[in-house]
Amino acid sequence: MESQSFLHVTLRFIAHLILFVLFVQFYLMEQMGDYVKDRTTTTSRFEEVEVSDFPSITICMDPPQKPSVAKQYGYKRMVDIHFNDVPNITLPERFEASTYILNKDFSIKVDDDKDFLKLGENEEFVVRPMVTFFEGICHNLEPKFKVTQQWFHKGLSIKLKEDLIDRPKKFKVYLTSNAAILNIATDIWPQYLTGRVTIPFDNRVTTVIKSRPIEYKFKTGVNDSKECVTKIIEESQCKNKCFYINGTSLPICNSASDFDCIWSHYNQWQKCLLQKHTMAYVPHIDEVSIYDTNISDAFEISASSKTKQIMEEVDVITFAGLIGSVGGSLGMFFGFSFTSYLSIVVEKFTRKNLSYLIKNMFNP
Repeated sequence: MESQSFLHVTLRFIAHLILFVLFVQFYLMEQMGDYVKDRTTTTSRFEEVEVSDFPSITICMDPPQKPSVAKQYGYKRMVDIHFNDVPNITLPERFEASTYILNKDFSIKVDDDKDFLKLGENEEFVVRPMVTFFEGICHNLEPKFKVTQQWFHKGLSIKLKEDLIDRPKKFKVYLTSNAAILNIATDIWPQYLTGRVTIPFDNRVTTVIKSRPIEYKFKTGVNDSKECVTKIIEESQCKNKCFYINGTSLPICNSASDFDCIWSHYNQWQKCLLQKHTMAYVPHIDEVSIYDTNISDAFEISASSKTKQIMEEVDVITFAGLIGSVGGSLGMFFGFSFTSYLSIVVEKFTRKNLSYLIKNMFNP
């Protein structure tokens, strides 16, 4: 009888050991790997809204640099402006001279307004010049209004100055949130691709850009890229606390040596471009022919306040989900139950100590 009992226990132990090895190999390791590596997936849903943000518009000339000025400075490529100093002229002054400036080289008009946009406050937009790494000086149009209609549009037209010697062939239009200024300036988009449309000059069509808003919610990132970069540079060992492009509260660097110091901290501040919460605008393009020769190169941006798409990053498996998943699988493999094993422990404890407790209670 004892040998049969021993054989029975041994066989049960071997069977449970085999099941446990299979459980760990084909299930537990994968589940624990997902949890430890903090793997995520993306969910998508659509939500009706009454009010939405009109996209921030950034306009960049292409090519961004005037060839005659670049040749005068001895530049062989556009990014040489950051690396090669020119005697008696600072980096911001080189940008001012070599790229295209609003109301000096070109003008922008909104709809059929008589007045052209100016730098600073306008009726519907705040216009700011923006120094970038690859695009020269761009111009950002930050809207001062919200979209409350089901379908809303703004028409803009760009006109190059007649006496302009170096004339760009086209211009780029970026549709972003106001929080994405640094992403445009650095041309680094680590989480999503921005809405960008390239429009040729003398196109003789109106480019209609229908923007679809997407709200992104990421698990990791920063709430404010500008503050993040500013803090890193201010705490750095760089002699001049500056940044090589716009998008922070720091001034633009004046020399190539300043640029080198900022670039040496690239691995730190580039992480600031990861944002926890941001908006993107996906463009859909149509073209409408123009027959009036007096109309300048025009484009129209449409937006809707009816719906928006929400893309949210969530954990593949949470701690609560891990417990439930592993516990359920243990029950499936072995008939394992935490409560049953807890009951056995309680029962063993009470059997062993109950008589002792009763004896001491009645016989102090």
